[in-house]
Amino acid sequence: NRIAYVCNDGGIFRATDIRTVTKTTGWTTLNNRLGITQFYGGAVSASARPFGGTQDNGTQQLNLSSTKTFRSIRGADGMKNDADPADWRYLYGEIQWAGVFRSTNAGAKWEEQNFGLPTAIVDDPARQGYYAMAIAPSDPAAIYLAIYARAAPTSPAGWAGWLRLNGARGSTAGHPAASPAATPPL
Repeated sequence: NRIAYVCNDGGIFRATDIRTVTKTTGWTTLNNRLGITQFYGGAVSASARPFGGTQDNGTQQLNLSSTKTFRSIRGADGMKNDADPADWRYLYGEIQWAGVFRSTNAGAKWEEQNFGLPTAIVDDPARQGYYAMAIAPSDPAAIYLAIYARAAPTSPAGWAGWLRLNGARGSTAGHPAASPAATPPL
């Protein structure tokens, strides 16, 4: 008998021959509408479209039709997300291992925005990645990230690059919050 059942935070899966499966092929999902999605964080766009990063299920966006179902708008482990407060088409998200992405068309296509960011690989694997994201309401082109063991960078001038705000290697940037009145808006 080579049948195997595997359970994880993405559901329950069956393989008819465990010797022939790969990470992505040979598995049959047995979830049957089993709802066990774990969200790391979420946001609501200016058009009131909620979306959020999930464990093992990518970044999901709520379909506001009568079905009220989610659709995947980005793969991998979706992490923190945010949306431009004025333009519903601009969405921002992170994936595990420190990937930062931007969509200019409501999640249909994503562009990597890691250029100039420090790596988030640190000595403690449980603390890898970017931990918080905030958009400045007074300047939606300014995105702030909190990174474990790194200073918080900001992205000025429409993602032209990232700048270190403060802190030094080994310091922990907490959870940024953008203030609409402050200059700079953090």
